[in-house]
Amino acid sequence: MGQALEVPFLVVREGAGLEAWARGQRALRVMLGVDRSRSFEVARDGVKALAKVGPLDVVGGHVFWVSADTERLGLNLVQPCNYRDVSADLREALEREVSTLLEPLRAEPPRVRAVLATTDFMAPGDRAVAYAFALTPPGGTVHLPHVEPDGATPRERQAARRQLELRVPRAEQDGKHKVELSVLTGG
Repeated sequence: MGQALEVPFLVVREGAGLEAWARGQRALRVMLGVDRSRSFEVARDGVKALAKVGPLDVVGGHVFWVSADTERLGLNLVQPCNYRDVSADLREALEREVSTLLEPLRAEPPRVRAVLATTDFMAPGDRAVAYAFALTPPGGTVHLPHVEPDGATPRERQAARRQLELRVPRAEQDGKHKVELSVLTGG
């Protein structure tokens, strides 16, 4: 029946758990089949919408084929005789992949603490500096490096540092962000 449906399929073994979740008494345990398909993305979005109703305990399940996944992940491994003998490298790679695919379901997005924006003192680089300050939360650090050629003199490096200082917005000079300026040489 589930294979012929064109809409999400919800299986409830016992209604008591679903009812307790609906009353806000417990988290609902949801198992989500994880792969790299569009169907998975739609199901993941459905689970994300469900999380707005109440807390979820999401478990990701992934069916894998040793030979196909070993090749797909670019691992150079000896093929096991049975699934009990799956290598730690393949198991870890699959666990990382499943974790990455489930990342959008985490309750809180990762918090940005530092942003790096390089500039060559041209308009696109200056826009990158403005975006860095806009993306960095109060208390975060904005790193602004600039690279001068290998033969740059101390005077040229000091002039570049002054140019970096001029690109820090006036509103940011109140200490809302920590600002790290650096002039590097090379290239």
